[in-house]
Amino acid sequence: MIEPWGGQCSAGKFTPARENLLAHCNLGYARGACAHFPADEKTDAVRFDVVRGDDSLVHFVVEGAHRPIAHGIAALSEDLLIRRQAEAFRESYRKLQQSS
Repeated sequence: MIEPWGGQCSAGKFTPARENLLAHCNLGYARGACAHFPADEKTDAVRFDVVRGDDSLVHFVVEGAHRPIAHGIAALSEDLLIRRQAEAFRESYRKLQQSS
């Protein structure tokens, strides 16, 4: 079961409803499905993963049009939003590891 991440929408500066979080925000590719999605935005999704089970090192991949357009180590990213999203991912990852 996916744990929906919440918070402030960086596109529309509002707090999305839970159903929108599950259907669009948390999965990416909300273009055309969300009225707040900026038409000129190049990024469609950001994916996160840990490196070899070490949750202190989170990698990210930025996707646009179903292709990678950037990647790196989240803690070293200049993008504050990526760093904050990576931290939320790490918290969810740790919860999942503790429950299994």
